[in-house]
Amino acid sequence: MAALKNLALEPSAKPELDKALECACYLKFSMDWLEESKSYGLIQFLRRTGDPCWWRGATLCIDDDFLDGGLYTCSDYEGSNPEECQGEDSKDIFTGEPATKACCECGGGIEVPNREHSTTGDEL
Repeated sequence: MAALKNLALEPSAKPELDKALECACYLKFSMDWLEESKSYGLIQFLRRTGDPCWWRGATLCIDDDFLDGGLYTCSDYEGSNPEECQGEDSKDIFTGEPATKACCECGGGIEVPNREHSTTGDEL
């Protein structure tokens, strides 16, 4: 994690390091306080706004980078109702992606299969 954190200081490395976000999200919930701390650091160094890691039951969901016209991030949509997630202002100001596609709390985001229950190991 420390090496990834150092790489995160280089803006051009961000697209490649975003691939490590899944690992950081899992470690963020680690029983080992040091690994938990390192994962929080990596998420911050990746310049993610808010906490991109959510759980839907046993499934990990990771928010896309998102900032709407009111300068709200996906984390700000926590507890929102469907109308708020689908509102006209609920689109990313840079990409136009709606909150319903980018944010876990609005039904979007990237769902990550639970690795503990993998039967083939192909996902690793």
